[in-house]
Amino acid sequence: MPFKPGKSGNPKGRPKLAYSEQISKSMALGKVKLLQRLEYQAHDGDSKAGIALFQALYPKPKPQHEKVNLPALADPVLGIRDKVDSILSAIGKGEIAPDVGVLLIQALGETVRLIETDELIARIEALENDEYGGSYDTH
Repeated sequence: MPFKPGKSGNPKGRPKLAYSEQISKSMALGKVKLLQRLEYQAHDGDSKAGIALFQALYPKPKPQHEKVNLPALADPVLGIRDKVDSILSAIGKGEIAPDVGVLLIQALGETVRLIETDELIARIEALENDEYGGSYDTH
């Protein structure tokens, strides 16, 4: 049947439940059935089913990192070593959690790599400009 201007391609209208809603309801029902099966298996002594059930009902919370207030990190005069030392000191004093300290040190390491890359690019451009008498266009 060819398309006719001004006529709806779906004369019955939109279905009562959208397809995604049907999938969501089906998945929810599947989860309920799965949890029921795990519960029965756990009651029958299946320890793996008990663990799976517990993990499904009580998932591990995602880590929430606290805000860090280390003035040394914002000090432009201090070098990277001093900033790392301030992080390690804060960990030692219990001011920040060790996992947060590791993330901060990793971020400082990435910052160092970015600075090194910028400096190398500037040196290469300077060498190229000297070699070509300042007329070499790198862009």
